[in-house]
Amino acid sequence: LSQIATSSPPVTLRRNLGGTVTISGFNPEQPASQEILAFLNNEFSPHLSDTFTKIVAHVDDVKIGKKRLIGRNARYTGLLDKLDFTQSESSGALPTTAQLDGVSSWVAHVEGGELSKVKEIVAVAEGAESVKNVAILVSGAQNVKGGELKEVEEMMKSKATTFEYTLVVVPEWNDEPEAMTAFGIVNVTDVVEDDVPLFGDD
Repeated sequence: LSQIATSSPPVTLRRNLGGTVTISGFNPEQPASQEILAFLNNEFSPHLSDTFTKIVAHVDDVKIGKKRLIGRNARYTGLLDKLDFTQSESSGALPTTAQLDGVSSWVAHVEGGELSKVKEIVAVAEGAESVKNVAILVSGAQNVKGGELKEVEEMMKSKATTFEYTLVVVPEWNDEPEAMTAFGIVNVTDVVEDDVPLFGDD
């Protein structure tokens, strides 16, 4: 990704975030689930501190989710007052449109670079009238090629008509030194060739 731009336009707060956000695809037994909750409940953020009054964690097992995500820190930070849970109908299943009723924003995590899941997310969000913002994080996408991303981009442009969206695609998470350095954000469909993996050696 040597062609990453050196500057980006300023980030503006998206409209219609609403007061309720659902997170899905985050395993309660993995640190990422606690990190996304801390981010959405960040009392020091000028944008998020007073935005979400309810945070819903969509998990495979509510009992395990509560055990892993409700701790001392949740009580001290006020997360306990906001946190609620929904349970998937089957392992790894997305929230249903009924479970998204009243939810204004949805943060969905997709593991293993599974881009086909993005289309499913768009379909569910389109059917959920209250959802106005969707953020999708696709991790483990080191083998995804530029052409595949362009197809997803075009699909979202044509199918995502009732909500605004952000799609972020990243490689496998690890503790290697290169994963601990600064990173850049770029529209990858502008810089990656169709038949070239998104994340190469550079």
